[in-house]
Amino acid sequence: MFGMFARDIDERIYDKFLEKLKNRVERITIGDPAENVNMGAVINEGSMKDILRYIEIGKKDGRLITGAPARPKPAKATSSSRQ
Repeated sequence: MFGMFARDIDERIYDKFLEKLKNRVERITIGDPAENVNMGAVINEGSMKDILRYIEIGKKDGRLITGAPARPKPAKATSSSRQ
């Protein structure tokens, strides 16, 4: 998200903009869209791979401004969870 438009931000407001963006991103709530959240789950494997690739680019370029812990590994399905 950030890397797409960072080059267009005037250097005079860059630090203030970055702080406001960081604060807003940290308030994004993730969860079930039926529960009035800002962002639902990524359910498409291709989209997930794209997102993870952009995160790695951000890490390499030193452009990540905030982030949550690594995504949890999915639980293995059990016979009781398939009912």
